Amino acid sequence: MKNENRFLKSLKNYKPISRQQIEYMERYCLDNPRYVGLFISGSILSANTLIQIKNIVSKIKKEFRFFLKRSKELPNIQSAQVLFDASLINPHHVSLWLPVAINLAQNGITVGLVTNKSDLDIDVSQWPQLQDQSWFELISLTEEHNKEFLLNFRLLKSYLSKIPWKGLFSLSIILQQLTIDRLIYVWNKVLSGTTAKLVISTSPIAYYSSALIYASRIHNIKSIQLTQGFPILGWRFPSSCDLVFLWSELGKNLLLENGWVNDYQLANHPGIPPIEDLQEMRNQRRKELGLAGSETCALFLGGKTSDKGFGGNGYLETCQIVGEGLNMATKSGHIVPMLRPHPSEVIPETEMILRKLVPSLKVSQETLVIRDNAAADIVISLHSGALEEAFLIGRPIIQVLSPGINSPIDFRNIGVPLVQNPNDLAKFILNQDLIPQITRTSLPSVADKVIEMVTNMEVPDHKL
Repeated sequence: MKNENRFLKSLKNYKPISRQQIEYMERYCLDNPRYVGLFISGSILSANTLIQIKNIVSKIKKEFRFFLKRSKELPNIQSAQVLFDASLINPHHVSLWLPVAINLAQNGITVGLVTNKSDLDIDVSQWPQLQDQSWFELISLTEEHNKEFLLNFRLLKSYLSKIPWKGLFSLSIILQQLTIDRLIYVWNKVLSGTTAKLVISTSPIAYYSSALIYASRIHNIKSIQLTQGFPILGWRFPSSCDLVFLWSELGKNLLLENGWVNDYQLANHPGIPPIEDLQEMRNQRRKELGLAGSETCALFLGGKTSDKGFGGNGYLETCQIVGEGLNMATKSGHIVPMLRPHPSEVIPETEMILRKLVPSLKVSQETLVIRDNAAADIVISLHSGALEEAFLIGRPIIQVLSPGINSPIDFRNIGVPLVQNPNDLAKFILNQDLIPQITRTSLPSVADKVIEMVTNMEVPDHKL
């Protein structure tokens, strides 16, 4: 215990770039109870493990100081009023921020897309609006900075065989702290003297995004989260943003239950197209899938790889219920079962379970989840954020959970049935009239709200 206390003390004494930054960093990592619980729990780490971790951190600190000396070439923000955390890695994120960014530009708001070098190598053909760069300012870290950003992950991988598994939690949190610290330094310099008034993100707890948001707060620049998934305690929780946009009462309830105290607002989901475009999307996707007009597509949204360890390993048992229920429903002759695997699932375990139970299963390889939701007639999942999006476009939805398994997201809050056995699942699929019809009210647009905010904002008084 003495060594653990000494180790924690040494970390608390670690000073990054400024007092303001260490305040944000400590609030994010060391002073946050859910991270402290992972950091060191009781006396699970031996003195030897602590010494090994401390040596790794010492090496990273030395490299960090060297990095600061040679960080001279930084991107320059010319005139952007609104900065978007514009990662292209996740198409789901792009579907949130891109429509908002385009709308702002069309209304005379200067837009900056903040990205990193690895994003620039991604094929943007699926987003033709990005091929014309005349409407936005591109703000990108150089290749050198991108390599520095990835350094900590390579270090973590190289030490996997040297640290007992219980120590990996501690090491990962320390590396997370130092990574964000390093990026805060970069964005702190980039934002100095800019005209930016607002930062918009879809993943404010991801390393790259959170560093930008923390740096923006140092400069009195407001930040907004466009919720991707659900705001629950975990990496998606928007602990640093000034305003969160949500898409339904479900998200609002989750946010408040998890202790959110900042501003929030319900709005129309930016990634959902107008009704006429949605119908065209549905017709085109159903044609691609070979679905006849009389056939009912029952879509199952597969879970993340991490769901397999969630709630007492309830995911695989839930997949069993879904497979048996779909198989029962297909005997009617007009039900077409389809699986959309989660992109994080490297080994197709969900597909292997369902194929044994549902021989006629279709498996989607579509990039955009909105196209599969549009093609479907009923959508099923455990707790996928895409299930909320299916609800928002008017699809009947069902939440399925294995008995005894609790989900942090309870769709019954918005009137959705919870199914825990194959018979009930088949019954709802075959009789969609049993699913309550839920009235969705018209909500304001994110772009309109942002335009109003930016118009009424002065250029922030930067505090360096």
